[in-house]
Amino acid sequence: MEIPRRIYMVGIGGIGMSALAQFLKHTGHDVSGSDREESPVVNMLIKKGIPVMVGHDAHNIPAHTELLIYSDAVYSDNPERMRAKGTGIPEMSYYEALGEVSRGRRTIAVTGTHGKTTTTGMLAAILQHCKKEPTAIIGSIIKDFGSNFLAGRSDIFVVEACEYRDHILKLTPEILVITNLELDHTDYFPNLEALQETFKKAAERVPKHGVIVTMSNDSNIAPILQNVSARIVDFSKCGTYEVPHLIGEFTQEFQRLMAAI
Repeated sequence: MEIPRRIYMVGIGGIGMSALAQFLKHTGHDVSGSDREESPVVNMLIKKGIPVMVGHDAHNIPAHTELLIYSDAVYSDNPERMRAKGTGIPEMSYYEALGEVSRGRRTIAVTGTHGKTTTTGMLAAILQHCKKEPTAIIGSIIKDFGSNFLAGRSDIFVVEACEYRDHILKLTPEILVITNLELDHTDYFPNLEALQETFKKAAERVPKHGVIVTMSNDSNIAPILQNVSARIVDFSKCGTYEVPHLIGEFTQEFQRLMAAI
């Protein structure tokens, strides 16, 4: 589905939703939305010219709305979502919308149990510093950007991707970064094998000309890579560099990951 011009976003103050809102405004869409309470992120959006209503009410939705995008934390009984259904406004979840806007771009999806936000933010900053002009959607406000969104000019699209409820399967990355893999989100994944199955599907969707950056010898990751067609780059085999004021085993692992990407 092509993203139309006039969009209303329910739960716009969420960290992913707010980044997507900024991207949509940057690309010429008419964006507004609502959130349940005022927050620094909501205030940031307002300062950037995105109207935000505090509180959810069916009457908040502008009459000309062509698409409603909802946060995964907003359920179907939300009054704004119910009005959209009643008036025939199409709905799309955050990750469905993210999958659509990133389609056709050179998407780098960063996933894993730990370190997604740090890796995504650092990767976006490095690519920007190297004048690659990436677009990035990140799960935190990054000091270098003063935002969780980086507006780029190239077709490189860096995005933080979550495995919860199989959200990552809405994306079509050319490069998939898997930082690590441990049992998490036990309200959705009953065991490690179920979680591995989601990562396995994500890895197998990376095209043959793409790349999977991970630790291929890790006992939790190795089983998900058995049938992939993309090239695998094992960042645990990359070297580290002397960086002042950074110490520790995690820092060395992070340096290897950045070097591999």
